[in-house]
Amino acid sequence: MGESKRRKKLDPNYGKTPKNGFASKSYKNSTNSRSDNYFKQGVQCESRQEYEKALDYYTKAIECDPSNGEAYFGRANIHDDMENYSDAIKDYTEHLRISGGSFRCFNNRGLVFQKIEDDENAISDFEQAIKFDPNQPSSYHQLGILVWDKGQQQRSIDLLSQAAKLYLKINNLRGYKICQDLIDIADTNLGIIKMAINSPNLTSIDWDELQKIKDSFQDDSSDELEEISPLGLDDENSNDKEDYNDYPEDREEYLRNLQFHLENGGAFEDGLPKNHKYKSVQESELFRFIQNAVDNEEQSSEYILSKVKKLSDLTEIPPDLLVLVDKSIMAKRDGNLNQAFKYYDQVFSQNQTWFTLWYGLAKLLCLFREYKMAFACIKICTYLYPKMWDGRQYSSDHNLSYHYSQIYAIAI
Repeated sequence: MGESKRRKKLDPNYGKTPKNGFASKSYKNSTNSRSDNYFKQGVQCESRQEYEKALDYYTKAIECDPSNGEAYFGRANIHDDMENYSDAIKDYTEHLRISGGSFRCFNNRGLVFQKIEDDENAISDFEQAIKFDPNQPSSYHQLGILVWDKGQQQRSIDLLSQAAKLYLKINNLRGYKICQDLIDIADTNLGIIKMAINSPNLTSIDWDELQKIKDSFQDDSSDELEEISPLGLDDENSNDKEDYNDYPEDREEYLRNLQFHLENGGAFEDGLPKNHKYKSVQESELFRFIQNAVDNEEQSSEYILSKVKKLSDLTEIPPDLLVLVDKSIMAKRDGNLNQAFKYYDQVFSQNQTWFTLWYGLAKLLCLFREYKMAFACIKICTYLYPKMWDGRQYSSDHNLSYHYSQIYAIAI
């Protein structure tokens, strides 16, 4: 994956373990007091981002005691920060030789390999990092990006999903959101690939083979396919609206709903009845609220906005409610739409103002084939959006305006 593109989309150091993080189990202070003193001064300089001084102190620590593995690790981090990648790799490797291995060193060396586009070694290091500590999300996160580039689409989604769960567990909402955004893109791209080659059980793809498929298209119906490449997780969604008439009639509804990131079949399997909601869903407070909002979206939005006291009421929810949203997403991916809705109902009982609640419900209700209710939710989003962005209209947001127009097309 191109480093310049990754920097635009992600922080390439995200998940990097600093020297003053957690030490490897094998770490002991150097028996050489001078080496240990230089090492501690290096840590202090590194924390102040005085990289040249830190580099000098770590080097002196190594000169006094060549077996001081922590000094190699600290110096490797400095070389990485200064973009001396070959020296960083040498020092991380020496630390691994001395320490016998650790999550933080395999993880950090993997990040460096990733920056110089040595994907094979990066993948190997992230896999080793996960073996040393399977509870750290950053290695799953970066590995998920890399294996997509290698054509392992389903494995990529699984790794990113695990990273998202672990980020949420440690209340790292930034990492959670990054992974969720990547999962949405990956899910959609994998669905498009499956349709293009008519292979619903596909889990991986040879990019050269995919290029042959692209070349076989003679009309504009391959626009979405053209957007998918080994850099698919970095590419923005296509600005071209899908022309559903290019596809046979029996594929029209499947593709239409695919455009909303609505999973890999789910509620649209041929054998599934249209009215398949449990009574508990239909009688829930949330379901009734949305039913009443149909054709009354402005009044419903005014009610929601009357509860907003500050901007964060629209943009944030407490971590315990975000856990419920994460569970809803996972239930939807497992095909348990009723349970996914119930989790949203629990969120609604405590918070009605969060913008993303209504956006997510619009997509879920499309899976239930409740298109008018889905449209009510997406329309509520259009009333909430200007309050979040100083009066800017929803049409300024490509994704929101695109989903609005597409849900409108099937609801009206």
